[in-house]
Amino acid sequence: MISEQDKADDYLVCGNDYLSVKDIIISLYKEGGLDLIEDVEKALKGMLAPEFRETVIGQATVQAVFKITKMGNIAGCRVNSGEIRRNARIRVMRNGEVIHEGEVASLKHEKDDVKEVRQGFDCGISLKNFSDYLAGDIMISYTVEKVGALKSGLLE
Repeated sequence: MISEQDKADDYLVCGNDYLSVKDIIISLYKEGGLDLIEDVEKALKGMLAPEFRETVIGQATVQAVFKITKMGNIAGCRVNSGEIRRNARIRVMRNGEVIHEGEVASLKHEKDDVKEVRQGFDCGISLKNFSDYLAGDIMISYTVEKVGALKSGLLE
């Protein structure tokens, strides 16, 4: 049984008698408390940092580096698996280590700006705030998706 002495100033106290946040009693709950579970979920959504899930969608290998006067260096790549997307994030790997993570500044297939390039095709990739490409670098294309704050499945 929770009593008035169990209240706290900076955290949530839950029980089948009441739910208190900063010494304010929000509601009384009956035994079984489905309403309690719903209210705790709502409270936790605002209190817990969200988790993010990363999904790899493709990989390309830098075949050559091209210096373009107004654009800087462009990585001439071959897509090895999946696809490279303009709106995805890119992780640049060299000798098994991550040397850069960032956004695509431009993605071209032949001379056309494209949204994506699929496996088996060549493309030109330029990244924002990075131009130190070397032949043999691996570019991993991935998306980041916000998922629920709890792994238990109570929150989505």
